[in-house]
Amino acid sequence: CLSRGLGDVYKRQVVNFSLNRYWTFRDKGVAYDSGLGGQILKFATTVVGSILLKYLGTYTLEHYAGIDYKIGKLISDLFVSVLFNYTLQRFWVFRKQKP
Repeated sequence: CLSRGLGDVYKRQVVNFSLNRYWTFRDKGVAYDSGLGGQILKFATTVVGSILLKYLGTYTLEHYAGIDYKIGKLISDLFVSVLFNYTLQRFWVFRKQKP
């Protein structure tokens, strides 16, 4: 069922956002540059961009480079997760205020 699948995706993203906000990028001595609402909007933008880049990367590797779908997906997911997701979340979504 599509609604159940989307609900699962939503739950995973809520957990992902919460862990990143309250644990991964938390620095008790420095406040975030954006409030909760701004962070949620930036996070959602990052998630949509990530989904698009992973799809395009997988498609390109499979159809233009001749790489098996599973291997292409693994490569695409790895690069997007490290280079796009982490970078944007660290320096844009959860950016700290300057002292």
